[in-house]
Amino acid sequence: MKILASFSLVLLLVGCANNQTMYHWGNYEQLVYEMYKNPGKATPDQQLDTLRNDIEIAASKGKPVPPGVYAHMGMLYASVGDSEQAKQALNEELARYPESAIFVDGMLNRLEKGKQ
Repeated sequence: MKILASFSLVLLLVGCANNQTMYHWGNYEQLVYEMYKNPGKATPDQQLDTLRNDIEIAASKGKPVPPGVYAHMGMLYASVGDSEQAKQALNEELARYPESAIFVDGMLNRLEKGKQ
């Protein structure tokens, strides 16, 4: 019984010690939370600065940013009227996370319709 308890403790400690994440989340989760909790508190430009900084830090660590960061940037660029940057960000989301195609294609279609 002591051996089983010791083995379980070792597994627990090893599991907790390896808390590496696949992505560099940076401030993304907090940014989205604050955006919905306190709308208007952070301007689109402030949010874009935060996300660009997170992307730079992720690159310096050799980690990707999580899914949704570039789509969020695309939405922010569109909200300030920069449709070219919005398209670029949305296409980056598609390139990195092809599984987001239905969502991102919908955003790109709405962006194109808004220009007409």
